[in-house]
Amino acid sequence: MPRINHIPKESDMESPSHQPGIYSFVVESAELDTYNDKDRIRLRLKTQAEDHGGFTVFDDLYLTEAAMFRYWQFAKSIGMGDKAKDGELDTDDLPGKTGSARLAKDDYSGYLKPQAYLEKENDSQETQQDNVPF
Repeated sequence: MPRINHIPKESDMESPSHQPGIYSFVVESAELDTYNDKDRIRLRLKTQAEDHGGFTVFDDLYLTEAAMFRYWQFAKSIGMGDKAKDGELDTDDLPGKTGSARLAKDDYSGYLKPQAYLEKENDSQETQQDNVPF
C-alpha cells in the first residue's frame, strides 16, 4: 500500500476559521439534475466566497413548491430575478455572476452554507444615490 509521505505541521491540522456572516460570492458552476424519485429537480451550485482569502461553498436549490423561495432569493442576489421570473434563466448564464449571501454553519457538517441570499440593489437606485449633490 502506498505511504503518504507527509509529516503534518500543527497548522496543517487546524480547520479553516471561516465564521458565519455575510460574504460576496462568484458562481463557478451550476447544473440541473434530478434526485430522489427522478421527478424532482435541483440546481446544484458551486460558488467561490471572495472574502477572507476565498473558499468554496456548495448549495443545492431544490425546485419544489415549498423551496422555490431560495431559488428566487438566489436569482435576485445575482441580479437576474426578472429573467428567472420569466422562466428564461439558463445554467449557462450563471458562471461568473456575483452576489452576496448570509452564511451559517451547517449543523451536520460544520461547513458554512448559505442561509439566505441577499438581493442586489437596482442599478437605477445606485445611480440616483451617486447624483446627490452633497
